[in-house]
Amino acid sequence: MKQTYSIKNNKGMTVVCSPVGAGLVDIIVPNKYGKKESVLVHPLDINDYNYSYCYFGKPTGRTAGRIENGEFTIEGKKYLINKRKINKHALHGGVEGMAFKTFSAEIKEDDTFNTLIFKYSSPDGEGGYPGKLDVIITYKQYKNENKLLILHDACSDKTTLCNFTTHAYFNLSGDCKRDILDQVLYINASKYGKVDENVLATGIFEVNENYDFMTPHNIGKYIETKECQEYARGYDNPFVLNSVGRGSVSAFLSDNTSGRCVKITSSYECMVLYTTCYPDDVVVNTGKPLTRYLGCCLEMQHFPNACNAEFITDKKDILKKGDKYSEFVEYDFTIE
Repeated sequence: MKQTYSIKNNKGMTVVCSPVGAGLVDIIVPNKYGKKESVLVHPLDINDYNYSYCYFGKPTGRTAGRIENGEFTIEGKKYLINKRKINKHALHGGVEGMAFKTFSAEIKEDDTFNTLIFKYSSPDGEGGYPGKLDVIITYKQYKNENKLLILHDACSDKTTLCNFTTHAYFNLSGDCKRDILDQVLYINASKYGKVDENVLATGIFEVNENYDFMTPHNIGKYIETKECQEYARGYDNPFVLNSVGRGSVSAFLSDNTSGRCVKITSSYECMVLYTTCYPDDVVVNTGKPLTRYLGCCLEMQHFPNACNAEFITDKKDILKKGDKYSEFVEYDFTIE
């Protein structure tokens, strides 16, 4: 098995992916002086990347985020997700999630894109989920712009749970020179999910000062408030986007010192902001173990745990038998 696959464009952008979990390992783009550096936090050892429970850059299938008690009910039948014994709730697909499965890989090229295509067929019952789920994760790098389009496609022969994301840890400083507290974030969301001690959303509320990113500001401005620290130890909250699709900006992150910016557009109606609230022993591209606030995940997805949430009426994380799951996320890197 090839350890990683890389694609490069004409504007100094390199995208690196792993077939294990169809994961996004790294993105390298120039700063305002033309210096090419990594804008993702990732382990130095590819084996740490592939099998870390930090889920660096993974789509985290079959379902992103926490599932309460690791269980869900579809068409009157209860299913139990195979989860880690130390956790009460299933996280990012469970212990047998697709983040740790090896996908087939294919590279294609045309006049517009360099493309990486990853495919995996999850058998009926794998990890506790019903249905044979056929998954395609596609990375399409624009040749003449520093843009990356990610496509999430799936289909199941039984109604099942399905909710992908891109769990990439962004840090636009370049090679993780600084943490993300001074990087400026905009989120096109006037509502968010307030979380409890299990970091599960208890309802959807209007954003207050601590969670209002409609006016862009430094991520660190309110992160140490009692409200942000009480359960999430920072930000680990879903935000309900005001609009979605190609004509709408879902989020925007910028770093003044490097000049780098990334604009995110997506078909998903929700974004989970996670600010690396928990350190980990895995050695990342600082040459040291992962520290708090080193990266921020801007996880475009359907609302997490919607299948169990009484306050969510439209259960978009449930994929009906024979229906097509088809969503996109696009990252547009520019210089301010």
